Amino acid sequence: MKKYTVLALFAALMAVGGTLAANGLSATPFFIAESATKTLNSGMPITGHLTMVATDANGNIKAYRQTDNIVVSVGETCTGARLFGSAAQCSPLGLFNNIAIGIGAGAEADANVALGAERNTRQTDATNTMTNSSGTGATSQIAGLFAFTASYAISESGIFDSSGNGTGHMFARKLISPVVNVASGDSLTVTWTITTGS
Repeated sequence: MKKYTVLALFAALMAVGGTLAANGLSATPFFIAESATKTLNSGMPITGHLTMVATDANGNIKAYRQTDNIVVSVGETCTGARLFGSAAQCSPLGLFNNIAIGIGAGAEADANVALGAERNTRQTDATNTMTNSSGTGATSQIAGLFAFTASYAISESGIFDSSGNGTGHMFARKLISPVVNVASGDSLTVTWTITTGS
């Protein structure tokens, strides 16, 4: 009896398989095919990291801050224009190697085109230390050293493609909290690390 039951079950399975195959569904209906889908474009994100170190006249560290940045809309547009578009979309188009600091209090936003209240002279990093990508993104490090002759509560920083205060296109901006208090004779090292890709 068991022999006939097994044969009947086998025949039923074969019949179902044949029916599915005949309808074009699968020649092997009882196996789930492995997906071969591959993402052809995983995107190329641009992310940034900001570090600030304030020291007094004797080199003692007064404050240390590190945080991630926001790449603003104009920075994204200028990046696209430099890589693929017309310079007219972001003219004049320079290198984003100028660091600015300020005392503005408004939160960073995509629509930002300038710092809230820029202070001191922008610092230009002509070296732009860059590390090639090895599958984990390419990094560019831009640094500047600011010296002070007055007291400020530094609360923001940004990267621009022009060395003149209040000019050029802004790539990224970040609000600093808590603020970095500096006085005459103090120095502030600001380092932006931008990673392209992931």
